[in-house]
Formats: sequence, C-alpha cells, structure tokens
Amino acid sequence: KRRFKSDFYRRTEVTLMAINPEFLKFMKINPMTLYSKGAAKLGVTSEETDQIRKDVITYTNQYYPNFNKLDDNVKSNIMEALTHGLAAYRIGDTPAKRAAFQAKDISQAIGHGLFADTKFFDEEIGDAVNNKVGFFLREKHQDNEKEAVKELIDMINKKDKRLYFISDADQKPINKLLGFY
Repeated sequence: KRRFKSDFYRRTEVTLMAINPEFLKFMKINPMTLYSKGAAKLGVTSEETDQIRKDVITYTNQYYPNFNKLDDNVKSNIMEALTHGLAAYRIGDTPAKRAAFQAKDISQAIGHGLFADTKFFDEEIGDAVNNKVGFFLREKHQDNEKEAVKELIDMINKKDKRLYFISDADQKPINKLLGFY
C-alpha cells in the first residue's frame, strides 16, 4: 500500500509538472514547442495555424469593418471566439485532432489554475468552450466554411450562450465546457 501511494503521488506530480507551462519554462522547455510537435504528429502544420490567424483577421475585417472603433472588451470577445471557433472548425476534422486540441487548452488551464495566475484558468477553459462550438459547426456545415463562419459570427453578435466571452466575468466556463449552460 505504501509503495502504491508514493508511486501514485510521484506519477501525479510528474504529470502535473509536465502539463504546467510555468514548470516547462523553468525547465527551459517551451510549451509551444511541445504543442507544435504534437500537432505535427496529427498532421497540423505551422503553415496551417498561421493561415488560420491570417483568416481570422480577414473575417474580422469582412464582418466588422469598424473593428478598431469597438470597445476593447468587444474586440477581445470577437477575436477569441472567432480564433478558437475557426481553428477548431478547420483542425477538428477527426476525433483524435479534436481530443488533442481540447487537451492543449485544458492542460494550459490546469497549469494556470494550479501553478500560475488563476485569472487565466477561466480564459483557457473558455478557449475549450469555443473549440466545442467550432467542432459543432464542423459537424453541421462539413466543408462549407463560409456558412460555418457566418453562423459563428451570428453567434458572436447574439452573444450565444454556447460561446465563452472574456468580458462576462460572471460566466463559469467550466460549466459550459461540461454542458451546463
């Protein structure tokens, strides 16, 4: 029993250190390098993620021509929901990629929540919530990205309860992630 307990705690400790971005920085390991290597194993390239970032800007300019005049909170909400929704729509074409994509954001949340600044915990869980919306849009619209983006923009504009918005401090994103709206 004693050995089991110590092994369990050691493995748990090692696991938590492995997913903790602060620990990885301390060990001179760039967490983004780990995420990039994992993405590459699933066939997601840095070119693809760079293109997603560029397309988020294109869609933002297309659907929000006065974006720069908007309140900073509104801009943050738009960018976060659109970035994670579009990335999840494009990348989440297989169950393995969806699981890996969610694991990335959830591991970041755990790292922030346990070891670093806890204000980022909700935002990282919120990213996973917005990923779920992207996966939903992928299922609904398949390869019709234009329709998926239109629906996502509509959801953002209506502040759809399935999305996480950074400026809504009273939200509990963990409840949304688990399906409790």
